[in-house]
Amino acid sequence: MEDLILFDLPPQVDADTLRRLVSGVVQTDPPPAGTGLLLVGRQADSLAASLGGQCRGIPALWRFEQDAASWLPLRDGSYRTVCVLAAGPPEQHLDPVCIASYLPAQRRIHHNAANGQQTDLAVHRPALVPDYRPGPILRGKRSTAVRDWYFGNFTKDLVKTLIDSNFQFGRGLSDGMATVRNYSFHRFALDLGERSLTFLPDAGGLSKAHYVDRALDLHYSPDQYRMVANLIRAIAGIRSVLEVGAGSGFLEGYLAKAGGYDRLLGLDGARERVEAARLNARLNGFSAEFDTGLFQQLPVPDRSFDLTASSYALEQCGTALPQAIDEMLRVTRRYLVLYEPSVDHFNSPVGLYNVMRYGWSRGYQEELVRRGLPFVTLRPPLQYYGNPATFFVVSVEKDPAAHDRLMEIARATADDWPGGIAEHDFGIRDP
Repeated sequence: MEDLILFDLPPQVDADTLRRLVSGVVQTDPPPAGTGLLLVGRQADSLAASLGGQCRGIPALWRFEQDAASWLPLRDGSYRTVCVLAAGPPEQHLDPVCIASYLPAQRRIHHNAANGQQTDLAVHRPALVPDYRPGPILRGKRSTAVRDWYFGNFTKDLVKTLIDSNFQFGRGLSDGMATVRNYSFHRFALDLGERSLTFLPDAGGLSKAHYVDRALDLHYSPDQYRMVANLIRAIAGIRSVLEVGAGSGFLEGYLAKAGGYDRLLGLDGARERVEAARLNARLNGFSAEFDTGLFQQLPVPDRSFDLTASSYALEQCGTALPQAIDEMLRVTRRYLVLYEPSVDHFNSPVGLYNVMRYGWSRGYQEELVRRGLPFVTLRPPLQYYGNPATFFVVSVEKDPAAHDRLMEIARATADDWPGGIAEHDFGIRDP
């Protein structure tokens, strides 16, 4: 049994200071006799030699995705405590925090060397290590005071943005369409961090894993993609699913663990995102295919999937939305499920402005009506106030009975989907 310290400290920290910090952590939580100490970080080998005893060091500062091949062997060990020793709070050191979350340990902590504050990482682990097993959409309600503060922050930010732009919307993306280059970077740790209760606050002052319901109550939930998966699971007879713009592969994880699918394929235009999705599958023990593919030319044959889905992906198409929908229709036998921000349905003042400002796709309803496709719009039980999305469920089948099946989907609520919705505490302690 070992204790493991991953230190993420500035390179200018000298050896004496580093030795003092490590010794301070060990003294705060003294190991039982016979417990070894493994140090990972800059100067870890020389530091281990100076500490002596059952201490060994690996001189590396690992990144969660890019260096996965280096740290994954540590999962074969067994640790009493895994500690992240860093120069700031956990959200500023997501790479070692994520690594710590995936190592077998009795306890995982973060020690802020700047102020001595210690954080138990158990509170963040449900977000950083998703539970993909089938179950309800979990959500924890925030207080009215927190909700009003959150809405107020978004409103102030919107007003300031309008004033600063002299009330000219402008377009953040000059041609209204993102390119692969916009997403060609490693962000799996960020995606996991955005699922947490407190990490990476947005303009509202809370993490992006906060959502409003139909009554405008505010909830925290790490289950946005479980929500999409449970809707798909509610559609009978689906045996194969393609996701366009799969990102880190969360949707595939929930569907794979639910079982009953012959094939799950996630495509993304950025190689880095595909690598993240494959790492996600390896770390969390689910089976799905991931590959590169652009929405303008999906690398799959005609009518090869029962259902094709997108989640906050087609919004990046801008004016190329018609082409993207054509491609999705080409490869689909039965249904499209689009979970995308829309100016036509269920939006917010902040979301409407953001769609216009950034040149995100508009006209989903217009495109579907123009093609004569039967579809229904569903209000998601979890909606991100800063950029709310709508479910478009589109029938591609020629069978006249398909319309009746579509109406059955429309009449069902999220409580009727597999698992339903359940309230959960999540350690929320609001005033």
